[in-house]
Amino acid sequence: RKLSAVALSAAVSLGLALIIAGVQGSVTGDKRSRLPSEIERVQPSLGDKVLNQVGLLVDLIPGYIGRLVIDGLPFQTVSTAEPEPVGGSGVATPTTLFVDDPNSVRYDAGNNTLGYQPRPGGAIERFSVGRHFVTVIYWKVEESEASSFSYTWYFDVTA
Repeated sequence: RKLSAVALSAAVSLGLALIIAGVQGSVTGDKRSRLPSEIERVQPSLGDKVLNQVGLLVDLIPGYIGRLVIDGLPFQTVSTAEPEPVGGSGVATPTTLFVDDPNSVRYDAGNNTLGYQPRPGGAIERFSVGRHFVTVIYWKVEESEASSFSYTWYFDVTA
């Protein structure tokens, strides 16, 4: 009887140790995405299951800018910052367009984020059910897109 109590205690202890190791070793969210060091986060994250009106967000580290390609469609980037005066520094900046263009990605210079929200009248009014791929092409603000990098991830729309 004493032996079975010891065996039961050992089995329970082993089970708890395996559960703790599994929880500590799990990889979720942005860690699962294996983001490049220049990208702090993406929304939705790699493999997320979301609704069809989801907006996209890419949070870059300071000093970087970029553009998005969504399901193979390239989108122009517009800045929420004031346009640089003529005769400026010659630094590569996003195209300054009407910020409410439904076919553009917004670059918020204050937060270093690229954002896209599907809406009526745009190339993507809502995401269809299924898998969608997003590529962010990013580069240093003081350089040109010719020296860019890219990162691609996907998310799934369920409804």
